[in-house]
Amino acid sequence: MSDRKPYSSDVSDEQWTVVEPVITAWKAGHPSVSGHQGRYAMREIVNAILYQNRSGCQWDLLPHDLPPAGAVKYYFYTWRDDGTDQTIQDLLRWQLREKRRRLADPSLVILDTQSIHAAVGVPATTTGKDAAKRVPGRKRCLAVDVLGLVVAVAVLPASAHDNAAGIALLDDVAAQSDTVRKALVDQGFKKSVVEHGKRYGIDVEIVERNPADKSFVPQVKRWVVEQTNGILMFYRRLVRDYEHRPRHLPLARLLGDDLRHGPPAHRRYHPCLEDAVSDNPQISAVLAYVEARERELGEQAGQLRSRIEELTAHLGELDAESENLRITRKTLLAIPRPDPVEEIPRPDVPDHPAYQQILTALADAGRPMRARDLCEALDLPIFPKNTEGIRSKLKRLVTRGILAEPEPGLFAQPRT
Repeated sequence: MSDRKPYSSDVSDEQWTVVEPVITAWKAGHPSVSGHQGRYAMREIVNAILYQNRSGCQWDLLPHDLPPAGAVKYYFYTWRDDGTDQTIQDLLRWQLREKRRRLADPSLVILDTQSIHAAVGVPATTTGKDAAKRVPGRKRCLAVDVLGLVVAVAVLPASAHDNAAGIALLDDVAAQSDTVRKALVDQGFKKSVVEHGKRYGIDVEIVERNPADKSFVPQVKRWVVEQTNGILMFYRRLVRDYEHRPRHLPLARLLGDDLRHGPPAHRRYHPCLEDAVSDNPQISAVLAYVEARERELGEQAGQLRSRIEELTAHLGELDAESENLRITRKTLLAIPRPDPVEEIPRPDVPDHPAYQQILTALADAGRPMRARDLCEALDLPIFPKNTEGIRSKLKRLVTRGILAEPEPGLFAQPRT
């Protein structure tokens, strides 16, 4: 720490011990070409970012005893675009969940949206008006766990439907973790979000409001996201939008237009650059190269998207054919084998389909298996409740003489 008088937004020593390894690893992975180690301490850079976020001041109005705005903005935008801020966010969430004696990644998330007024000067292309709530601005979309900790964030125009928000959040949640199995949403989300969740194995439940309630009544578990909406401040500058790419904004503002929709036919430079461009042909050449490169990358991205669509369609066909083959195999294995010599009565298999699936998996494996092995063969998560359920069914088949247990915990089909 420097000798300056601390601000209330500065990170404490305990907080810095959590963040410092991530920043140090990032610094080691991005060495300067010239070997320069940097003029400013990383802790002071973080303090400056937190000061700007807490106070809401402009970058150029940062206090003089903090690093200059140019250096602070460089690290802020770099960490935002390469995912370092997301790494720190995930690390803090994991530690807090484990401190509460929970698994690092959640199995249930709660989704919600909130329309908020946009600040003056926000591009009109990224805002809209929520007709239901009569709020012009943007729609902040959150996915939180049962503790209220943020798992995913998306920002859309306020005019966007909740379905678009739900789809964006589910994509982000599935990309970050494969442990989420259930999501709770309010009645603003519709069937398309439920169907989209099935693609990732997430059961989306629409929690309906009690018609007898005449005023606001917190809903069980869903109230957590309302609480987070009320206290959310830190994420308002680190949020990412799947349509509005933040990494394009610095260059777009510098040139005076928005590059997400392509450069206009007659680009007008920002007034602060107009004289420099006219007097310096090198800058003009660089800008021309940037425009040409943008067009080239746009064409390559379009070709890749077309290819992805083709591969996705082909993958769907292969999945359908594989499912048909699996059903055919299961049907063939279920056909009883006649014994021409002597008809031996077979024990009755319980009616529940899970028993037949267990027998089929044992027959396919051709070897003795344990409950954990059967969970893997049946594509079930290795959870204690799943293994105990499989083990109880195996014990029941043993008592009926359908299976044998040559040693404790090992089950096999009896030899004929």
